Amino acid sequence: MAFIQNIALVSLIVFLLSGTVDAQKFVAQEVVNEMANKFRGAHTYQTSGVLTTIKNLEPYKKLTWSQALTHSELLTAHSLSFSFYFERPSKLRFDWLNVNLKVNRKSVIWTDGEKHFSWLPSSGESDGRFVWGKGSSLKMLLQDADFNQSSSMASILFAQLTGDERAFTFNEMKDAEVVREEVIDGRTCLVILGTISKDPWALWIDKSTFVLRKMRLLISLTSFDEVVETGKQKLTIGEVRMVDPRINEPVSSRIFEYKPNVKKKDINLAKY
Repeated sequence: MAFIQNIALVSLIVFLLSGTVDAQKFVAQEVVNEMANKFRGAHTYQTSGVLTTIKNLEPYKKLTWSQALTHSELLTAHSLSFSFYFERPSKLRFDWLNVNLKVNRKSVIWTDGEKHFSWLPSSGESDGRFVWGKGSSLKMLLQDADFNQSSSMASILFAQLTGDERAFTFNEMKDAEVVREEVIDGRTCLVILGTISKDPWALWIDKSTFVLRKMRLLISLTSFDEVVETGKQKLTIGEVRMVDPRINEPVSSRIFEYKPNVKKKDINLAKY
């Protein structure tokens, strides 16, 4: 039944895209809503991903943020690699490695739905020491990830799946419009530009399956303390590319039973 509905919606999109501006805006909003519904209705979701950022905005200084977000070729540099696994109602694992930090091991947060753990660099340590800790809740784990240079990717994806009130959801997008079509990993995507919480966003949504395959957003290069102190914020563009996103495919239980490789210098608080 879902397959038939998808085919019908795809046919409607093809028809309306050849029509008026108002019709195309209707299509954009419907596609975004369908993608958001995919997340909210998913029993499982898993993907790997890469976050790249623009280090030098000089080549784009004559463009608006919206024009830059939908530019066909941005000069970006690798910033973060990650993998994300989720099984409803509350199993989750998120691994990430930020190349801007002097850490050569992945950070991880994970929960089997009952016990919650984190594997993070020790605060203030520069020798690569990690701490295996316990969390009191999944939301605390997500907060730990946000504070440990994960670019909030776990919180962003978790919010799409659960409607978590601490972050935006894609169905909040306003003024959505189809910019063009573009092929990613052999899949034809609609490039949709809109605003979420008054900030411009660009989404690459699979035209046939309505699965999100790429997004671009504004990222702050200024710490919270600096913003409070100076009242100014330096922004750049981040591009998140989903690698092999899968919805409603089985996730091995071993994923959520992760045990880190604890070395002699590491600290294991989980055993207490």
